[in-house]
Amino acid sequence: MNPKTQIIPAIENYAGDVARKAVTKKQLDSSIACSYEASLVTRLSALADSAYARTGELEQVVAGLDDAKDIIEESAMIRDKVLPAMESLRAACDEAETMTEKSYWPFPTYSDLLFGV
Repeated sequence: MNPKTQIIPAIENYAGDVARKAVTKKQLDSSIACSYEASLVTRLSALADSAYARTGELEQVVAGLDDAKDIIEESAMIRDKVLPAMESLRAACDEAETMTEKSYWPFPTYSDLLFGV
């Protein structure tokens, strides 16, 4: 699973569609505030940017595992660097998932996994 090719494009596609709908509403009536849409697009864009940056950080940390002298050092690097980088990336993706329309999301949602048959 690569956030750059699956999750971030899903977030961006949904945010783009929401933005286009807001523009359409504004064209219909310029007094429509579209504050929900603007807020959603702003937050999703920030999360996509965060996921992109955190993916790069994770890739660098994983690449650094090649520098480990032995399995003990590599294990410590995974514990101290890889897992925190993964958790940071996951936090951005998890939040975006809760805000992105289900049909855009490339994976089953948590509720699909928990309650699906």
